[in-house]
Amino acid sequence: FFVALRFGDAINAFTGLFVVPKFVSQEELGAVLPVLNFTTFLSLPLSIFITGYTKLLNVSAVNNEWGKVKRMYIDVLKYSFLFILFSVLLVVAFHGPVFERLRIQNGLLGVAIVLAGFLGAFAPLFTNTLQGLKKFRELSIVNIIAAPIRLVVILITMPIRPLTGFFVAHGSVPFAQIVASTCAIRKTVFSSELASQSYLDDKTRRWFLRFILLNALFVVPMIIGNCVETMIIRQRLSELDSAAYYMLSRIAEIGGYLGLTLMVVIFPFASEQHEKGKDNDSLLLRVIGASAAFSLLFALVCYFSKDFVLSLLPNGESYLAYTKEYMLLIFIFSAIAIWYCFVNNEMASERFTFLRYHIPLQLVFMGILFAFTGYGYFYGYLPDSWVNAIRELNACRLDFLLSIIALLNLLRLAFAVMHICIRNRRA
Repeated sequence: FFVALRFGDAINAFTGLFVVPKFVSQEELGAVLPVLNFTTFLSLPLSIFITGYTKLLNVSAVNNEWGKVKRMYIDVLKYSFLFILFSVLLVVAFHGPVFERLRIQNGLLGVAIVLAGFLGAFAPLFTNTLQGLKKFRELSIVNIIAAPIRLVVILITMPIRPLTGFFVAHGSVPFAQIVASTCAIRKTVFSSELASQSYLDDKTRRWFLRFILLNALFVVPMIIGNCVETMIIRQRLSELDSAAYYMLSRIAEIGGYLGLTLMVVIFPFASEQHEKGKDNDSLLLRVIGASAAFSLLFALVCYFSKDFVLSLLPNGESYLAYTKEYMLLIFIFSAIAIWYCFVNNEMASERFTFLRYHIPLQLVFMGILFAFTGYGYFYGYLPDSWVNAIRELNACRLDFLLSIIALLNLLRLAFAVMHICIRNRRA
């Protein structure tokens, strides 16, 4: 499973670092990540719903209640179309102002985003079913075939319309996942010999609503925070800065590859241990340790080879001055991967006390980014001396903004470690 994910990541890294910059100009390159986050925002309602479904599916799978799994899958397919319709309405309402702030032309891009958002919202239904049923072999095959398909579609469509072609290719990945996953689960979920069984009694319904509400309290601030981060970098900084952020982040995210893989694996196992009343912190600590060790090794390699690696990138000479930002991004992506492992473990175990610090941190983080980069809005509302002091910070710099983001992730990790220590001490 790890090799399969890394194969897909290697192709995606090559695509993001060398193929996309070949067709998208440096002036528009910095808009790629904000628009990607916008498509993630579109699938937000469905992704919240799907996480609850995955947990419920895990419970039924542990008890070998395959009839419930079949009924659950059929029901969730029906409900999903309501969420997808909502996503389409969001695109219609917000794509104009978003494109204007990102300094990109509309054209057919809005249509491509609707397509990518629709498929991106729908695909987790299928891949999460494989995850919940622990069909990691089949999930590996799905990931192996998705990345090459994306690369082929990019090579076909991006020469015609660069950004639009990119998002058409982005939509081809979930489309491939849907088709391959359907083939993998048809005998388990859609077998005509398997009778569907009811799974929603009053107790389960109350549990499900509580679970997705608590999941929403985590996901909504997280996704909106990601949108705010990339939108501000694109809107407030220069085109070179936002392009550098795109290019450097494509390398930096490699530091979180192991953690993101383990994040997928840990959920069903942690859920199963929780249902059996077993402690799963030992599994979590091993996952965090392995992810942190991999990230540290990657950071050391990048530090000693940074000039060589950056010089290999398209327009690489433009990014040689961003070595500080490069190392900050490596820390940020590595910390995010470890944080997601912790959160997935907590959700699988139905523990949500981490929200007590997650929500305030996200709100403060977004407030600081808005205040430090949009200080002009505060003239007339705050004393001029305060606003001038913020202006003198010169916060509209990539290194400054990344330092704030790195601090947020450091605090999250510190709280997570403290959380685990307090829980084990009480035990």
